[in-house]
Amino acid sequence: MEKVREKKYSTLDKLEIGTKAKIAQIDIDKYRNFFDFGITNGVNIQALINSPYGGIRGYFIKGTVIAIRDEDAKKIKIEYLY
Repeated sequence: MEKVREKKYSTLDKLEIGTKAKIAQIDIDKYRNFFDFGITNGVNIQALINSPYGGIRGYFIKGTVIAIRDEDAKKIKIEYLY
């Protein structure tokens, strides 16, 4: 019998550098701006770099790197990929 893995959820701001996840839900008023950059439910995303001054991180999504403020990343729910 195959063991079923329990899904593990968190928010994008907690994704460690180099780790990949799938976007599960976006709870941001200005969602349209993220949609324009390809940030939608079900898309894979990877944390790449922290800003040297903090408050912003770089994420790899759909072949490009996008900077997202930590305050917005806290409103994006992710599902960890194994």
